[in-house]
Amino acid sequence: MATLITMPRYGANMEEGTIGAWMVSEGDTVSQGDVLAEIAIEKLSNELESPADGTVLKLLAEEGDTLDCGSPIAVLGAPGEDYSVLLSGEEPAAEEPGPAAAVSSPAAAQPDGNVTVVEMPRYGANMEEGTVASWEVSVGDVVEKGDLLGEIAIEKLSNELESPAAGTVLALLAEEEETLPCGAPIALIGPEGADISFWLGGHAVEKPAEVPGSTPATASVQAPASAEPAGGIAPKALELAEELGVDWKNISGTGRHGMVTREDVRRSLESGKPAAATAAPVVAPAAAASGITPKALDLAEELGIDWTGISGTGRHGLVTREDLRAALAAGTAPKKAGPGTAALTPLADETLKMTSMQKTISKAMFDSLSQSAQTTISMDMQVDEMVAAYRRHKEAYSARGIKLSYTAILIRAVALALRDHKDLRTILEGDALQVRGRINIGVAVDVPGGLVVPNIKDADLKDTGAIAQELADLALRARENRLSMEELTGGTFTITNLGMFGIRYFTPVLNPPESGILGVGTLVETPVVENGGLFVRNIMNMSLTHDHRVVNGAPAARFLNGIRDILSRAEELL
Repeated sequence: MATLITMPRYGANMEEGTIGAWMVSEGDTVSQGDVLAEIAIEKLSNELESPADGTVLKLLAEEGDTLDCGSPIAVLGAPGEDYSVLLSGEEPAAEEPGPAAAVSSPAAAQPDGNVTVVEMPRYGANMEEGTVASWEVSVGDVVEKGDLLGEIAIEKLSNELESPAAGTVLALLAEEEETLPCGAPIALIGPEGADISFWLGGHAVEKPAEVPGSTPATASVQAPASAEPAGGIAPKALELAEELGVDWKNISGTGRHGMVTREDVRRSLESGKPAAATAAPVVAPAAAASGITPKALDLAEELGIDWTGISGTGRHGLVTREDLRAALAAGTAPKKAGPGTAALTPLADETLKMTSMQKTISKAMFDSLSQSAQTTISMDMQVDEMVAAYRRHKEAYSARGIKLSYTAILIRAVALALRDHKDLRTILEGDALQVRGRINIGVAVDVPGGLVVPNIKDADLKDTGAIAQELADLALRARENRLSMEELTGGTFTITNLGMFGIRYFTPVLNPPESGILGVGTLVETPVVENGGLFVRNIMNMSLTHDHRVVNGAPAARFLNGIRDILSRAEELL
């Protein structure tokens, strides 16, 4: 069955995108994950990957066309397949077989064209998966386009998931705290009673209770019409008003042409004049809360509320946005003390005793800086090939029980580069230069109370999968203080990575007696001008500190270029 490709939505606020360039032509055969096009959003570019195997039957948009999210832009399928039904908007004929894998029953169900599939969003080009942190709706709820459906967590950050269409929540395909790849179906929205069997497959899905004698709704849900002030409301003010459940139409705007601003919304809350759109339960003041959700924290800071005095009803006692709204409605939300107020008390001086590990690290760092001629050079490396290879092979490695990481790929690349650049595996001993034949790559691991650097022996002789497994094992045992002395000594070269903290550039300090250490920064999507065109590339900064007594600037630069060349062929590393 042919597959309709639509303009993707890369973020909750994205409304439209532009076809920057097509990477395929009609008649081309593609595999799932192949890049079909580059989609431009404002001045940034994102790769559009194929959701399925097949042949490019039709390109429905030209390069440079700007289209709304969800608009058809291409069709995939079997050569010669009739795809006209996809473009007409009509449901496929009942006898036409659907994809065999889509359902578990012998007679394959057909998709209901009135149903909108809500997918796990991709908030950035490097996002591979997300977690449903919470659902704000239940099956059977009626929603409008743009309404909040839930919160999607990426690592430790939370993003709001907005409804792409108006209708009834027909199914929630993912549980809270469930992690799914980007593009995976997580909810269904459409007319009440619509056939959703095509998407269920083996899912155990909560279904709304059926009302005897009821008939499915076929018309889209319409919001009640209401008059609005002539000045309207600023977008950020609208977000705040909706966040608080406030009817902003009762607020007098002080902005340009009478527009309602965020300050107007805040002032109206203090005066108690605006009518709430929905009634909020009254919550009494309580003892200090156990914590607060990320979105609730944003709201509390926006309003200057001291959330620690509010009782949390969320999971594990966390304060939620509903708790904040309830406290505001009840008049029990304490104001956050501003800087320099009496609520703050002077901090006391502390004297802490250094641990033995801290003493060892302190001496080693002092000796390193005082007994060597350390110089740092850096390079912004384009690592699109590494990112693409990682995405292609991640699931295959996972199926083998191996957690693939960028660090493991980098260790492999650095180890191979060291084979060709012996200056960086040379150690100064007295007046002699000793070139080490074994390439043992040390990896700096943050542990409670300090830093340890276990090393992967003979990293150049191991494949990336073996390195990934050993890296995970060393990191775990490092944090449990179970490393042997052999694993902590005999290193040839060290890699330290602060990219997970968002650090792009830093100056690593040599790990004596080694002559080189590579600092790895965060992966950043960066606009790059190439041949007069603007593209978004994956850039990672590599900062190389080397002992200038052993390694001069030119060999150090050639070593960085060697790493870059190997990463440009990252597919070979996997």
